[in-house]
Amino acid sequence: PSAVARHCAVLCVFLLALGFPGKLADIAGGGRISMLIQYAVFALQIVFMLITSGDNLLEMKLIDLKKEYTPVYLLLGVYFLLSMLSTHDIASQLISCLRFTVTGLVALWVVQWYDVKHILRFTCWAQSVIVLLCLLFMFIPSQGWAVVDGARCFVGIFPGKNVCGAELAFGLT
Repeated sequence: PSAVARHCAVLCVFLLALGFPGKLADIAGGGRISMLIQYAVFALQIVFMLITSGDNLLEMKLIDLKKEYTPVYLLLGVYFLLSMLSTHDIASQLISCLRFTVTGLVALWVVQWYDVKHILRFTCWAQSVIVLLCLLFMFIPSQGWAVVDGARCFVGIFPGKNVCGAELAFGLT
């Protein structure tokens, strides 16, 4: 894929990691939209890892095991195993564990394809989008605000005031 397509895919992954689409999904049609976006980005992650892994179809692989990432692979494996052993709802937990594992593999993919400068740039762009959306929600009285213990609190596109405050503090510093 082209560099622009790869950059857009990484930006989508970073946006999703920061909580996008948040309450925008509720406005656009509820939890189905949010889940659809999450699964679309999940599929996009897998597709880009496969496409960039080899020059032809026979060379494509989802996991390129490298010795220096052994601790990360162990962490992903232990998390997957312990989560599956400690749940009663195996189907839902399997989906969560697979998404977590693929996200870990995508993080390794991003590290292999980009240097720290580019990764920070992606983070800043994604954070800027989140901050702008939160600021936009300041002017929508019924959506950007919530009543907590009788007080009107700003939540932006997030489900709670603490999430919004932490995200804006990170984005503004």
